[in-house]
Amino acid sequence: MNLCNKRSLTIQVKGSKAYKPKRKNKELYGEGSNGWFFVDKFKIKNNTADYFIFNVHIISDNLKKGRKELSTHLIIIKPKDLYRICKKKKILHKRFSFYIWVNPKEKKAFDFRDSNKKGIVDFTDYLDENGIKSMKKYLV
Repeated sequence: MNLCNKRSLTIQVKGSKAYKPKRKNKELYGEGSNGWFFVDKFKIKNNTADYFIFNVHIISDNLKKGRKELSTHLIIIKPKDLYRICKKKKILHKRFSFYIWVNPKEKKAFDFRDSNKKGIVDFTDYLDENGIKSMKKYLV
């Protein structure tokens, strides 16, 4: 909420557990890992929230410490933009399914769930700081 002008926004948050990245996926997509999300078409199309936030937990290698690290990244997107992307690039099963891969070193995010038939969906413009900038503009 912006206390100066009393503007507020509402959010719908979707979380995913952290998945250990498969070797094949790391070879294809680079550093990082993915989260798996399901969203009902009705919940996207008729959503009253101002933004969807996908909370993606990433497992990555810390070569200096010799172990795995967990980090959290956010995909922040307006429901109308998400619905437009889904209509164009997703296959509707019972729900829309997303495998959102985040590469923290390159600061890139994309969905590869339906990539064989519809291509990869780029979510980089909605990742972390990019998505937060959009929400801040909404409040000003």
